[in-house]
Amino acid sequence: MQKRKVKLANRIILVAVIMMAVLLVLSTLMTLNTSRKSIISAIGESAVSTASNLAQYVDVESLEKLVNEPVENDTYWKVREELNELRELNGVLFAYTYFVPEKGGDVEFLVDGMPIDDQENAAPMFDVSSSTTYEHIEHVLQDGFYYTDIISGTYGEYISSFVPVKNAQGEVIAILGVDIDASYIEAISGNIAQEVLP
Repeated sequence: MQKRKVKLANRIILVAVIMMAVLLVLSTLMTLNTSRKSIISAIGESAVSTASNLAQYVDVESLEKLVNEPVENDTYWKVREELNELRELNGVLFAYTYFVPEKGGDVEFLVDGMPIDDQENAAPMFDVSSSTTYEHIEHVLQDGFYYTDIISGTYGEYISSFVPVKNAQGEVIAILGVDIDASYIEAISGNIAQEVLP
């Protein structure tokens, strides 16, 4: 009888230890996931703030001329140079504008803010974005901003954010986007994991 009680007690202790270990693992995983989402959210919000700041300094009249007469003329090169300067000053990977797409349509570049002599990395006017979808732009038109989750692509890991560019009448004439480096998020998440894990 005594041996049965000991065996039963040992089983109860074993089950309790296993349950506590499972709860610890689940709690740790949830904490890491929440931390990663918080980091992405903070970077995304910062990217939106940067995009909003850039939108205040873009020559809206020149951009509207390009929307109405989309050719790579002097106005185009002026806006491209302006966007590149803003990109460099704000330390973002890329700064660019899109045409406002038709509902469900492709998202096309208007002006990609790269150096004038950089033909390799700059997307030409009307080039379709490979990472931005109409659904992203729809959020911008409805909410006034949008940022993506981490995107892994040719240029590394980044978060894109978008804001509308409005003319004097308050009409959305273009979408301004910026890409922020996100390659360090996994390193931050790893550091948090080391701090959280017992």
